[in-house]
Amino acid sequence: MKKLFTLTSCLLLAICSADAQKPETAQVLIHYKFSHLRDTTHRDNPYKENMVLLLGKTASVYKSYDRQLEDALFKKQMQEQIASSPDGNIKLIVIIQAQAHNISSLRKRRSYLEKSGYSILT
Repeated sequence: MKKLFTLTSCLLLAICSADAQKPETAQVLIHYKFSHLRDTTHRDNPYKENMVLLLGKTASVYKSYDRQLEDALFKKQMQEQIASSPDGNIKLIVIIQAQAHNISSLRKRRSYLEKSGYSILT
């Protein structure tokens, strides 16, 4: 009997928590500029980035708007290259001026290409 009660309780809890994971539509969209002074000895060179804040009824999220634009441009260029290539092979040349915070974005792009079946030459 105790096992049945525990199993039923766990099942109800799982159903209730699954309801909490439904995506929510943003009610408010706010664009703002984020700046952060990473090095106090170089106050003339703060880190700046355009951000977007999405507010819903029960949740909120903030994201880099600059990164969203870069990712959208990257995907569009990839699709154009694939469409214009007669044999399906493309040559992607990327010149990157990256700081340490951009490395994770570069790894995600490399992972995206590798998952799509492209070979990466380094």
